Amino acid sequence: MKNSSELVCIAVNELFTNQTVMTIIFAIQAVSTLPTTLVGVFLAIAIGKTTSLHFNIRILLINLSISAVVTNCGIGIVAIYQLFAIFSATSEVHLCHLMALSRKSCRDLRILYNLGSLPPVIGLLFLAIERLIATVQYRTYEQKGRKIIGISLTAIQWLIVVVVQLYHNDNESEIVAPYCQSVLSNPQVTEYFVGVMLIIQLVSFMVFLLLVRSNKQKMASYRVNYEAHQLSIRYQLEENVKTTKLMIPISAANCAIFAFSLIVILFFTNSLTESVELTTAAARSVVLMAPWIELTVLSMPLFIVTFCCVSVVYSLPMRASVFRLLGLGDSGRSIRVAEAAVTENADAQNIYFRQLQDQWRRTEVSDAARQQSRA
Repeated sequence: MKNSSELVCIAVNELFTNQTVMTIIFAIQAVSTLPTTLVGVFLAIAIGKTTSLHFNIRILLINLSISAVVTNCGIGIVAIYQLFAIFSATSEVHLCHLMALSRKSCRDLRILYNLGSLPPVIGLLFLAIERLIATVQYRTYEQKGRKIIGISLTAIQWLIVVVVQLYHNDNESEIVAPYCQSVLSNPQVTEYFVGVMLIIQLVSFMVFLLLVRSNKQKMASYRVNYEAHQLSIRYQLEENVKTTKLMIPISAANCAIFAFSLIVILFFTNSLTESVELTTAAARSVVLMAPWIELTVLSMPLFIVTFCCVSVVYSLPMRASVFRLLGLGDSGRSIRVAEAAVTENADAQNIYFRQLQDQWRRTEVSDAARQQSRA
């Protein structure tokens, strides 16, 4: 009967000495994080420069990009450490010493990953909330600005991150896992967490679909509803449809990723417990589960690439901002058309104010004329 420490080292050697799958996955993680981190930073700058987008949607999208970049950096740090341990170990015992970390040591290693990984997930729900508010208050949302909404929703996300991190700090222990992965340290907590995140993604996805349908129905009322012909309302409805449709493919991709992660966790973690002792069955589950879990970690680089591609393909203003940052502003007709669209969208916010002022001025003159005629 082997003790827990022996089983941990056996699992470490089985994962990293007797097979190369984990080494290859860590190498892919390390290599993919650098370019995707640069893409994420570039995308955040492009969003910030797309002033035709409403301030609230911009700040929430920038927060989404920056948090994804932080998570990506965390993935790279963990992967590089794992590779360093694999290639620098002088013996199986040394490898076990480097790879088998306690919960506290693992948390310290994954601090950037843990800080940044939550906002990209719950951020879509907060984007859905912002779009819901914009849809409900479509008559005045663009005119009044309401910047406090975007700032508050962003602050709430990071408040949730702080609370979650404080909870994890209170649950630190010296339990040792075969390698640094939150699923191994807290299998039950991770299972519930991923399940809740999947529900959040599904809710966000359904909200985005319903909002697109609702705004399209309001736009269809142009022909019978005089109020909908006002430029301010038409602009807001069109903006709601464009920005909401932008988030649908991203939300759908997140749903697929979390569904896959939950299936893997449910399938492999039945024999894992929160206890200090690692059983033979649990060690076998760790060896089988580890490659699949590490594959799901690649979802963050894929998220950044998907986010960037969807933004460029589905949003003319953001596409024009990206082209300008790349120095391609005058390289072709399609780019000039995109830039013209950006200018038109940016000017629309001021155009309708002037038109409304003209309407109010004419109304005041006609009211004054009627009062004079009655007198």
